[in-house]
Amino acid sequence: GAQGGEVSLWHISRKKPVKVVEEAHGAADDHWIASMAALPYSDLMATGSNDGTVRLWRSEATKDNRALEVVAEVPVKGFVNAMAFANSGRFLLAGVGQEHRLGRWWRDGSVRNGLRLVPLPDLGLKV
Repeated sequence: GAQGGEVSLWHISRKKPVKVVEEAHGAADDHWIASMAALPYSDLMATGSNDGTVRLWRSEATKDNRALEVVAEVPVKGFVNAMAFANSGRFLLAGVGQEHRLGRWWRDGSVRNGLRLVPLPDLGLKV
């Protein structure tokens, strides 16, 4: 994830990303990627921003290319400041706040600081 809103897929033996998705959370200037999580030993990852969604992505390898595809979107109100997958791979936990974790540039007083538990099987995702 990046401040410019890009999501990049890297290969361990490459110096440059093998795939970059521009404006992964929308075209607005303030929708940078604030948090990411990857499910170990799978092709599933999640990104969070302040655009009202947590996006779940799958990486697919084709003969000539790599692809990152959004497979689910979860509505979330507030800034998604941290995320982690459960060890079982059945849940995603997102830390959501009124403010961005690195500063108080924006504040949404209508949001309650807290955690959002996302059951992955309810989204139709198999891990």
